[in-house]
Amino acid sequence: MMEDKPEIKEEDDELVAVNDKYVIQLIRKNTKLKLEAKMTAGKIQFYIFVVAWILTLMFGVIMCLKSNYSVN
Repeated sequence: MMEDKPEIKEEDDELVAVNDKYVIQLIRKNTKLKLEAKMTAGKIQFYIFVVAWILTLMFGVIMCLKSNYSVN
């Protein structure tokens, strides 16, 4: 048995098309915002890594210099 479906008028069809476009735009915008958030988090992690690496190198150089010039 087929259910009786109301006929869609041409005006309603245009409204549905506009709503579909709006939903698609929202999905794209949401995806773009998620990607930007991930990129920002990645940049922050990268800078933290670089700073930690530089501090480790500086600490190593300072310890080597200190051990060479210490008087026992």
